[in-house]
Formats: sequence, C-alpha cells, structure tokens
Amino acid sequence: MIESVFNFSSVPTAIDTSPHTDPRSDYERLAALTFHLETGDYFPFLATLLGFVEETLASGDHSQDLVTIQLDAVKAARKDLTYLQDHCRIAPRS
Repeated sequence: MIESVFNFSSVPTAIDTSPHTDPRSDYERLAALTFHLETGDYFPFLATLLGFVEETLASGDHSQDLVTIQLDAVKAARKDLTYLQDHCRIAPRS
C-alpha cells in the first residue's frame, strides 16, 4: 500500500498496489480523484469526460488512437466509480 500525501477525511489514505496494477498510475489517479472530491467538482468532471466520449464517438472518427483514448477514459472512470462505491457514500447537501 502507498500512503497518500493528502489528509482529507473523506477519502481513504491508502491505495492498492497489487502486482497487476501500476502503482504510479493508481497513485496519480487517486490524487486526481481526491482533488475533484475535495473541490466538489467530481460530477461535473465525470459529465465532461462522458461528454468527450459521446462527442468523439458521434464524430465518426474511429482511428485507433482516438478509440484508445476513449477506452482509457471509460476504464479510468469505471475504476474511479468502483473506488467510490467501495470507500465513499453520496449524501444530499441539505
């Protein structure tokens, strides 16, 4: 496990560094996720990401480079959402 440099109460401070994962990319992903959670803009970020995938799919450009970027974006979002499901709870703001 790698300890996070962040001390935010809403996000666990350790990430999984199993042999099948790249610890650096997991660490960077968790740092970015933590930033978006603490600034309260994860949902707008996710909506923007999904909008990018939607627009690029609708454009008809199916070049291998763009498909790879789209797949990587969706995989990262799924990984983030799985992490959130396992470690966080969404609560109304009221």
